[in-house]
Amino acid sequence: MTGKILFVETEKQIKNFFFLTDINSTFELNPLFEKIIKYYNPAIVVRKELIFKLKKYTSNVYNSIEIKENSFVFDALFIPFKITDLKKEALLENNGEIVGAFIKSGVINAPFDFEKYKNLDVKNVEGIYIDSFYELPYLIPEIVEMVLKFDKGFKKIKKNLYLKKGEIKKGVFIDTEEGPIIIEEIKSILPPVTLKGPLYIGKDVHLNRSFIKNSFLKDVLRLGGEIDSSIFYGFSNKAHEGYVGHSVIGKWVNLGALTTTSDLKNTYSEIRVNIREDQKINTKKIKLGSFIGDHVQTGIGTLLSTGTVIMPFCNLYGGLNFKGFIKPFTWWGDDIRTEYNLQKAIEVAGKMMDRRNIKMEEEYVELIKNMYRKYRP
Repeated sequence: MTGKILFVETEKQIKNFFFLTDINSTFELNPLFEKIIKYYNPAIVVRKELIFKLKKYTSNVYNSIEIKENSFVFDALFIPFKITDLKKEALLENNGEIVGAFIKSGVINAPFDFEKYKNLDVKNVEGIYIDSFYELPYLIPEIVEMVLKFDKGFKKIKKNLYLKKGEIKKGVFIDTEEGPIIIEEIKSILPPVTLKGPLYIGKDVHLNRSFIKNSFLKDVLRLGGEIDSSIFYGFSNKAHEGYVGHSVIGKWVNLGALTTTSDLKNTYSEIRVNIREDQKINTKKIKLGSFIGDHVQTGIGTLLSTGTVIMPFCNLYGGLNFKGFIKPFTWWGDDIRTEYNLQKAIEVAGKMMDRRNIKMEEEYVELIKNMYRKYRP
């Protein structure tokens, strides 16, 4: 393949992943973004205020870039399998969805809209397009399989079991009949633990008395209980009993003991999800759990109904059953429902980050303040 490769945030996906994109670029929401950076060495184009977050992974990150040579420009939430040479400019599609463009010149700004290239000939490109937040739990098997394409550093232990660092100890039951289990690092395991593929486990993940299957678990997690068909974006805790299924969990989330997500209605009907307080969409899915933004805490015994959306910086407690759409900066318990004080929210977030030896940067504080002004004017 000749030419440059770029990944850019799009207006469409910033809107689609609304509960995560106020303090995350959509490229960070691509479960394989670190692998993609190492494999393709692409240029990354994101909103200006989010550049500092990606500088930790690559210096090749911008808010705007001028193209002067053949370039493949992809939506940040597309995972390309194979990139083949093209001679003419083209609009790139995957399963009927626009995922990018092959162009020879132009300016790429974030956020971007590929509609300007709709007059070009269409070329299909192989890969995985994460086109909506509620499809993500259903794409996990394909995403897990792609880890081995981008990263050749895993050692094959036995059929469908791959490990980079550590040793699988007694008390861990491994089932790879339905898909591979790929582990970056065995950090700490408190048996009994059952792992059922397809499954990816990142670095510094601690497993306590757990049953985990068909999930994508990124770095720095403390996990226990049952997890099924879910993605944890990292730096979160679910160390105790409770069920999380068909869910998307942001960063810096703490799920108290016995926090449980419902992912199936008693009527077996399709699940509708709020994308705003006053707007629902029908996902056409029968199984969907919860969608939880960054810096959310739940108290012990918290119950979450099917399709619950919790925006960032919410503290939910009191053993209640929460459902629908919970706006950001909400403090809600059995005795009160009020606004989560901004300074208190920043303080608590900073303490949690300190516990993982990460200092909250001033740029990150500004992101939080801007989000507060957006939702709590």
